[in-house]
Amino acid sequence: MQHNTGQFEEELKMTKEQLDMTQEERDRACDELREMKIVAQEANMNLSERLSSLMVEEANAEINTVKEFLSNSKKELNMKEENIESLKFELDKAKQFEVILAERDVSFDRLKEEFSNLKASEARAMGLLFESKKRIQELEDEIGRGNLSKTKMIDSVVSQTKQLEQTKIELEESKLEVVCLHEKIAKLKVSPRECKRDLGGACNHEDLDSTKEAFESLSSELQLMKENLARSQDSEKVASSKAKSLIEEMNLLKSELTLAIEAEEKSKKAMDDLALAIKEVATEAKQVKEKLGSTELELEHVKQEAEQLKVMVRSTEERYQKLLDEAKKENEQYKNTVERLRLEAEESLLAWNDKEIEFVNCIRRAEDDRTVAQEENTRLIESLKATENTITASREENFKLRDILKQALNEANVAKEAAAIAREENSQLKDSHAEKDEALDFLARENERLRINEAAAQQSIKELKWLLSVASAKEESKTEEGKEHGVIFKPASSTAEKIEDRKNLNKAFSFDLSELKFPIELEDVNEKVVDEDPVKAEALKGSIFDTVDSPMSEPHTPLHRRVSSLFTDDGEIIIHSEDLDHLEGAHLDDAEHDRNSQRKRKALLYRFGDLLKRKNLHKKEASVE
Repeated sequence: MQHNTGQFEEELKMTKEQLDMTQEERDRACDELREMKIVAQEANMNLSERLSSLMVEEANAEINTVKEFLSNSKKELNMKEENIESLKFELDKAKQFEVILAERDVSFDRLKEEFSNLKASEARAMGLLFESKKRIQELEDEIGRGNLSKTKMIDSVVSQTKQLEQTKIELEESKLEVVCLHEKIAKLKVSPRECKRDLGGACNHEDLDSTKEAFESLSSELQLMKENLARSQDSEKVASSKAKSLIEEMNLLKSELTLAIEAEEKSKKAMDDLALAIKEVATEAKQVKEKLGSTELELEHVKQEAEQLKVMVRSTEERYQKLLDEAKKENEQYKNTVERLRLEAEESLLAWNDKEIEFVNCIRRAEDDRTVAQEENTRLIESLKATENTITASREENFKLRDILKQALNEANVAKEAAAIAREENSQLKDSHAEKDEALDFLARENERLRINEAAAQQSIKELKWLLSVASAKEESKTEEGKEHGVIFKPASSTAEKIEDRKNLNKAFSFDLSELKFPIELEDVNEKVVDEDPVKAEALKGSIFDTVDSPMSEPHTPLHRRVSSLFTDDGEIIIHSEDLDHLEGAHLDDAEHDRNSQRKRKALLYRFGDLLKRKNLHKKEASVE
């Protein structure tokens, strides 16, 4: 196979070299054709310049024939190129088949190696199976021998147990006999004493002899029985030791049996595993055999394809040879035609050398005219380009100016709208500013009136304090004089005197309550604003005018109540000595209230400034928009 592939590669190399040679010849023929075309073109130019009309017609006919010949040669060259491309395609196919053959060879070698490995593993598995079978047979023989020894041991144990039982029975019988003999001996020992006691020594000598003989016989039997007992005990010990040894042997045999059973189970498992492995190996071997069969079939197909390719290569070589011969013949024809055309060109050159000067002069004049016309054309083209550039520039400027005008109109419209909006906002702001100025003036007047009222109240409080101190001093002096004289006044007269004193004081230091009344004009103004313009009222919501307390707020009302408590229905002052401390506290509260009012004024001014800033910002934003 490798030899065939080597030959095939050599043949392919030869065909490649032949293809390269044909391509070189084709390139050479193309170069010659190009040279011929150039020569023909030169001849055409010369002929068109030099020959007359008749010669031109003849030359045109010859040129047409040459063109037809060239077109035919081009067609033949195209056919040859197509044949070369088809041969290249077939060569590529042959190369692909070579690659496929190499891959198949590699896969075939790999399959052979796998098959050999499978055979080796199968042989190893068979050897292991044979060894496991031998081991199983040995274990079965050992199990049979163990079973036989087990039955023998069981029989011997049974016989020895029977002997032990018999010996135990004999021992018990001997023990009973010994007991009976002991009883008889005891009776015999007791009977001569009783006889002696009963008879007082009147027994016969014969009876004593008989009893002695019986005693001796019994003692001899006793010794015999003791010996039998000792012998039976020894035999029992021996039997028990034998039984123990037999039991130990039984246990050993049982353990060996269990080990043999476990080994048998393990061997069975190993046999099962081996059987499975053998089955797997057999299936793999079948698969490998099938693969080998398929690869052999593929190899046969590949061989057939290789033979077909060899036939194709041979046919292509023959075709190449034919094409080469045809190309050589055509090259010779081309050479002959080229030589003929060269000779004709030389003859035409020699024939028309005389007319060449006239044609050259005509050509020079025509060239001069052409150069002048070209210069004029270039000038005209440049002027046209300049005018076109100016036109395009003017158009662009016009478009830009139109865009600028449109933008300016849009901006003017926007500015007009913004100016109208700004005017409306300015008018609104002026109105709101005027209203706020009026409110500020009103607040300033109210603050001045409050300060004046506060100063008047403080002066009245000072005068009241002075009067209270004078009145308290008079009362103290009167009480001291009364104590000194020992006079006790009645309560009715004392109260009447007090009332008269108070009336006198009221007459002396009376002033009207209308002076201390606080104006309630701010609330009326706010109500008017809400009734007249609700839009302004909503704009002032949340502002300083909505949060600041009015003069008639809670801090003033307690003072009014406190002050009003000092006056009677006639509008005159009633001074109670108990209320002096309360008045001092009220004075302190008034001072704190002044501080709070100053803080509120500052907050009011700060918020008013914020409101003006916001309005200015709104104006700027509207103007920007």
